[in-house]
Amino acid sequence: MQHGRDNFSMQVYKESMWALSSYDAVADTPDDDRGGPDPSAYDLIVARRRDEAALKQQLRKHGDAEMRGGAAEAPGGMVRAYRLKAPGARAKKQPHNHPLRDLLDQMGLKHGKDIDACCGKKSGGGGDGGTVKIGNWERSGVAPLANPQKAWALSPAPNAHALCLPAGHCTAAVGSISSGKTVAIQSAIAQNAAQWAYESAWLMHPDSDAALGGEYGLCSGMKALDEFKAMDWWNTNSPGRTCLCIDDVALNALTSRGGQAGQRALADRTLGYLRSHKEKSMDIYIGTQHIYNLPPGLRKYVGCWMLFPKRISPSTYGALATATMIDKSVLKQVLDLVTTQYGFVMINNMVAKGRPRVQIFDPDPRWVDGEGL
Repeated sequence: MQHGRDNFSMQVYKESMWALSSYDAVADTPDDDRGGPDPSAYDLIVARRRDEAALKQQLRKHGDAEMRGGAAEAPGGMVRAYRLKAPGARAKKQPHNHPLRDLLDQMGLKHGKDIDACCGKKSGGGGDGGTVKIGNWERSGVAPLANPQKAWALSPAPNAHALCLPAGHCTAAVGSISSGKTVAIQSAIAQNAAQWAYESAWLMHPDSDAALGGEYGLCSGMKALDEFKAMDWWNTNSPGRTCLCIDDVALNALTSRGGQAGQRALADRTLGYLRSHKEKSMDIYIGTQHIYNLPPGLRKYVGCWMLFPKRISPSTYGALATATMIDKSVLKQVLDLVTTQYGFVMINNMVAKGRPRVQIFDPDPRWVDGEGL
């Protein structure tokens, strides 16, 4: 109910027989019971401010819907008023709103910490999943230079799963139809979400709606993205740590019309800059049936390659060798090590500390998952 004596900024309900408002306690009690005159204007203002502060505190603790009785709308389209709770009332445990929850549940994983909570931590070498911080300094040049946009440039812990990659990575899976690349991509997404939680996830696909209801059905909370977006769009619509999956999109057919606002320029900006400089970072996963679907201008930004030898044409080995920065004859020997239909080789161009550059993922008993060459 809203008092008419003052111009309240928020509506406050009374619950049961307890005076929920200090204003009620001061102003609504009969003079005989109160044992004094009516409250002064100052008393009313102090009581009102106290009520507003209590309501704001409870809104932060319990949430808007809970403070309105569990629903914002009442029958007839009316908006429910706020109801103050008794002091000390415990907040209901809210379900996590992280995307990909069903995928992680399927794999028996839990969402990782917010990446902000991991900045500055160093691995203790134990099983706590600690991280090694590169920090907000560029250390690859002749002298370290401060770069606050690198605050989230973290490397996976040495004891992390082999599919855990540095924050802000770009990974491409190459294999023809029925190679298993979509399963591998989703496995990598889950492992990296368990390392540092994603706050939003997006899918670019020729038929996004069907894919989200089909092969990406476990990626709950993942949204369709119809085209590459500008940086301002990402800052507004996906402000936290982001997962972007680009599957079976003909990136070699992107148009250059529109100049810097065209799809080719925006794709270059997304893969080359946004993923590593966006607030809390953006991890990009690309699935393509043929390496030539990924043009050289974008190919150079891929830091990790997942190659499925049983579904790759040997005529593309030259382009793959250039992309992975491995001699063609050596690459062929590595790919020949995979013996099963769905096995793949993971090659890192940007090797995290304590990780091998080449790793074999193959159900063949000769190989142990995660151990590299």
